[in-house]
Amino acid sequence: MGSQTWILDDLPLGSKPTGCKWIFKKKKKVDGTIDKFKAKLAAKGFTQKQGIDYFDTYAPVARIVTIRLLISLTFIYNLVVHQMDVKTTFLYGELEEEVHMEQPEGFVAPGQEHKDMGVADVILGIKITRDESTIALSQSHYIENVLKKFDLFNCIPTSIPMDPHIQLVSNAGRKIDQLKYASLIGCLMYIMTCTRPDIAHAVGKLSRYTILEGYSDASWITSLEDHASTSGWTIILGEGVISWGSKKETCITDSTMAAEFIALVAASKEAEWLRNLLYDVHLWPKPISPIFIRCDSKATLEKTYNQVYNGKSRHKDIVMSDN
Repeated sequence: MGSQTWILDDLPLGSKPTGCKWIFKKKKKVDGTIDKFKAKLAAKGFTQKQGIDYFDTYAPVARIVTIRLLISLTFIYNLVVHQMDVKTTFLYGELEEEVHMEQPEGFVAPGQEHKDMGVADVILGIKITRDESTIALSQSHYIENVLKKFDLFNCIPTSIPMDPHIQLVSNAGRKIDQLKYASLIGCLMYIMTCTRPDIAHAVGKLSRYTILEGYSDASWITSLEDHASTSGWTIILGEGVISWGSKKETCITDSTMAAEFIALVAASKEAEWLRNLLYDVHLWPKPISPIFIRCDSKATLEKTYNQVYNGKSRHKDIVMSDN
C-alpha cells in the first residue's frame, strides 16, 4: 500500500482474481546464523493459462557476454565493480493492464529511512573545494598515480595536449601491449570526463585505436553420422576473451571454404552485436572502430572480398543469407 503497488478495490464483473500466498525465508550469515527473516507476497501465476489470462512474457536478464564485456571495461578504464540490490525492484514497474489479485491475509507498510552522510569533500577520487563564491573539482592525486603507473611521472609538461597537425596511423608491424594501451586510454577518459575537458580531443583521437578483435575457425565434416561441420569463434577485448561459441553447423557444406565461411558469418554476427552494445556505453570512444575478424582460410577470405558472381558458389550465398 505504501509503495502504491496495489490498492483495495471492488472486483469488476466478469474478472477472475489471481490468488496469492506468503513465502517466508531465513536469510543467513556466512557462519550459518540467522541474519533476518524475510517475507514475500507472491502471486499464484501457475494458475493462469497462456492465451487466456496472459499472452506475452519477458524476463529482464542480462546476457553473460554483456556482463563479461562490462567487467572487461572496468579493468581497461581502471574502475571498481560495485553490485547493488534494489529493494522490491519489481514493485516499481508500471503495468499497462489491470491485474486483480486476492487480498492477502495481512500486510505491513514499511517506512522509508533517509540518512544524511554529511558534507562531501571527496567523491570517487575527485577532490571538492569550495568557498563562499566558488566550487572547484580536481584530480591531482589521481593524475599523479596514473603517471607513476605508466612510468610517465618525469615526462615533460606541455600547455597543448596534442599537436593538431600530427597524423596517427594504425600499428602494422611492431608488437604492442594492447591491454596496457587500453588501460591508459581508460584512465585518460576518466580524467577527461570528470575534470579535464581540454584533453577531450586528444583522448578521442588516441582511443580510436582501442579495438575489439575476433577469430573464427571451422572443422569440415567432424560428424561422420550426418556429415556436418563444426564452427567456432572467439571475440577478444584488450587481452581477455569476452565471447565465444562452438556449435555444429545446421547445413551440409561441400568444402572447407564453405564451412569456414559459415564460421566467419557467426563470428561477424556476434561482433556486430557487441559493437552495437558498445554504442550504449558512454565511456567507449565514438565512432567505434571496425572489429577485425581473423580467419585462417585464404579461400574464404578471397570469397569474402570478391563480389564477382560465381555460379559454382551461388548456393553458398543463399545459405549464408539464411544463417
